[in-house]
Amino acid sequence: MGRDLNAILGYIAQLNELDVASVAPMAQVSEIVAGVMPDTTGAEASAALLRDDTPVPCLERAPVMQEAPETDGAFFKVPQVIGR
Repeated sequence: MGRDLNAILGYIAQLNELDVASVAPMAQVSEIVAGVMPDTTGAEASAALLRDDTPVPCLERAPVMQEAPETDGAFFKVPQVIGR
């Protein structure tokens, strides 16, 4: 574990060498999605815009359960993946 921690700290030391004086601080990466972002060649590239977050009705349980490969009527049955 010590070796892994030293590797992580070494990587952080490399990041500390970067000149980020001209980079504006931000809370999250999604802030750059709102408009046009430069790509790695310096050209302008349109950002993928996020869809509107609008509520839609959920699926009805009965038709979904009829299409399930295995169910108890209320829940999907799936193969056990973790033994006890």
